[in-house]
Amino acid sequence: MHIALVPPSLIRKLCQSESDAIHINVLFSCALLVSIFSWLGGLRFATSLPHFCLFEHALGIPCPGCDITAALLALAHLDINRSISTQPCGVALASTVFIQSTIRGAYLLRLINIQRTNQGVNALSTAFTALLMTFWIFRVFNQ
Repeated sequence: MHIALVPPSLIRKLCQSESDAIHINVLFSCALLVSIFSWLGGLRFATSLPHFCLFEHALGIPCPGCDITAALLALAHLDINRSISTQPCGVALASTVFIQSTIRGAYLLRLINIQRTNQGVNALSTAFTALLMTFWIFRVFNQ
């Protein structure tokens, strides 16, 4: 799981390798998203928007990611209790992004090799996805 918001052709011109370009793009994208959520966390309208989920509207059950945005906005306000009670995977997502960013940064500083980087990133993505699906199944059956 990685988010790359910058067009790869722009990043490749600045990097020595394709692998470096991917990791720099992900780090930049994560920093941008954290900045946006921090900014939105300070805006009252962002936390007062009504909940609407097309998946939930169509199928009648919440999607796996329902309320993650609200949980991340609560984290932006440093309200960990509200974040966990809203959607426990919000804290897990923030932790996953932080740890993956640390791993990618360590690779770019050449503290770890590409194989260890990819293993760490893939393991975290798999663990987060499993956790998200577990909470979703629990949520669906306990409505």
